[in-house]
Amino acid sequence: MKRYSSLISCQALKQALLDTKPGMRSSVIKVLDGSWHMPATNRNGYKEYLNEHIPTSLFFDIDALSDPNTDLPHMLPPVKMFEESITEMGIVNTDHVVVYDTAFTSAFRVWFTFKVFGHKGDVSLLDGGLMKWKLLNYPLESGPPKPEKRDQPYKANFQEQFIVKLDDILSNLNSNKAYVVDARSAERFNGTQSEPRPNLKSGHIPNSFNIPFPTLVNPEDKTFKSHEEILKLFQKLASTSSKWMAKLSSISQLLELVAVV
Repeated sequence: MKRYSSLISCQALKQALLDTKPGMRSSVIKVLDGSWHMPATNRNGYKEYLNEHIPTSLFFDIDALSDPNTDLPHMLPPVKMFEESITEMGIVNTDHVVVYDTAFTSAFRVWFTFKVFGHKGDVSLLDGGLMKWKLLNYPLESGPPKPEKRDQPYKANFQEQFIVKLDDILSNLNSNKAYVVDARSAERFNGTQSEPRPNLKSGHIPNSFNIPFPTLVNPEDKTFKSHEEILKLFQKLASTSSKWMAKLSSISQLLELVAVV
């Protein structure tokens, strides 16, 4: 059964952490908790991280690492801001970065951010996230992050080709050359449920398709469904794979999920 190169299983991560020599582990694999929750949930990703997290993992603050010069939430940060923040976390360009979260939603934003900024090492999502890790009874740690100081500063290489801008979407309304996929729930897509953020219209962009992100994962452990199962979902929406595809969600953390598969 085909799996995804952007994913790493909990079993593989656990073994990789064990295989790395003491004192060198953090210089080979950097594990990041990218948990973020909508304000209405009354949950705090960082507080949950302090309570329990995968051993050696650091916390990636999505709110803090967003563009401060716009009122739009969770826009990509300026290059210099990203470089300085990742350097402070003790991550260098060649590290293997493994990202997870508690709900298997926001980690995709962290994965995508590293891809956009041209990370040279592997960037992997932990299949099933913390939920799967805990189901396997793997060890956990608590307490604040302990970043390793590195001599080498992080250097980003922004990948413009990964970004779809508003003008691209507006142009596509007429050309219809791209498939625009909306990863929100069917209710929000159809406009029968209000948006969780205030003052946002319900509904969807004309000609867009809806693949709610929960349909791509197994509900019992949040791991991805097989490549074959997911391929069938996309084949229902498109008769050819030759056209490029834009990924859309009004909550930016969900935008990246479709890109992984």
